Amino acid sequence: MHTARKPKFTQVVFTGDLLRPFANGSEWESATWKNIRWLQALVAPHLERLGVDHGSLTWDPQLDPTRSTYFDAPALYDRLGLDLGMLNWTTLASLKSAPEALIDQLAPTVKDALVIGYEMPDVMLDALTDLGVPYIDVVLHAVRFMPDLIFAMRTNHPDLHESLSFNTVQEADIRSRAADIKAKTAWMSAPVDAAPGSLVIFGQVHGDRSLVETDGGGFCSLEGHLQELVELCHSHAHAYFKPHPYDIQASPSVRAICRIGSVAFTSANAYHLMAQDNIRTIAALNSSCLFEARYFDKEVVRFKPCLYDFDAHHGPRGGLPGALLSQTPAWLDAAFWGELLSLETVPSLTVAQWMPDRLRRSMNADWGYGQIGKVVA
Repeated sequence: MHTARKPKFTQVVFTGDLLRPFANGSEWESATWKNIRWLQALVAPHLERLGVDHGSLTWDPQLDPTRSTYFDAPALYDRLGLDLGMLNWTTLASLKSAPEALIDQLAPTVKDALVIGYEMPDVMLDALTDLGVPYIDVVLHAVRFMPDLIFAMRTNHPDLHESLSFNTVQEADIRSRAADIKAKTAWMSAPVDAAPGSLVIFGQVHGDRSLVETDGGGFCSLEGHLQELVELCHSHAHAYFKPHPYDIQASPSVRAICRIGSVAFTSANAYHLMAQDNIRTIAALNSSCLFEARYFDKEVVRFKPCLYDFDAHHGPRGGLPGALLSQTPAWLDAAFWGELLSLETVPSLTVAQWMPDRLRRSMNADWGYGQIGKVVA
């Protein structure tokens, strides 16, 4: 048992990517207020049990003023001289250093707080570090085929990082689950008539944060890798493209694949495809499928670096957070938070149990549930 030191804070503030807009007709609203509500709803009851005060900082006009502080994102864009919209959000999301306007706007609410955020961009993490505020960033992990979704956490507090390192998902458990899926597909017909040495290209949702250009100039797509795709297809027996179910038919990536006449479209289950021996290679911009493919022993072709490095293990350093550490379902229990925050009223520890689809359903991520359900049901 490790002995963590208590981080200094008087309350917990839940937040997320406060800068990301979502088009609602001709207006813009927050794209992440639901994520913040979701995270607070999951964790806050445990904090209350431990006697920890909490609130949220969110661009949410329907917030409860007794528990939340409104973050005026349109005002921030004005102060930065930017029009509110997706293109300028990509510029902000790709920044590594926080502008003073963001630091000033965050400061009053996060003073003396521990911030727990959902997939905060680097620019927000930098602002919190500049303010000397400890934080825990909660991120959806790339492996989506476990009994429930996995989340990973990173922090700028060395002792919190050490505590998180004791609760990681074991690699052997992930491999065991992949073996279960592959075993199931032995009883199923092949989803495509692939010859040995075939290729599957996975599409992604255009506009996803993982596709933000590193220079802040909008979103990348497969259209920018057309010649590489052509050569890749020619070096494989068959080539298939599985569009993301939420991607629009006329997205740049879909257009690019349509220009390669030899690629067949498929709507087959992603794991059913990856479990096929005749599929040798998985390709994508930076889809989570590329990370998952290792558990099905596939070659991987990646056209864009990962948004997150789930293989790293380093602690916080140089003002940057530590590595993202996968977390077992124990993070859904009060005991986890009691020990993590080193509070005096730590309840008895409980053993982490996987409850199938608990988080998938709670965050309305049925795309993941359906993908697995079709294979193992």
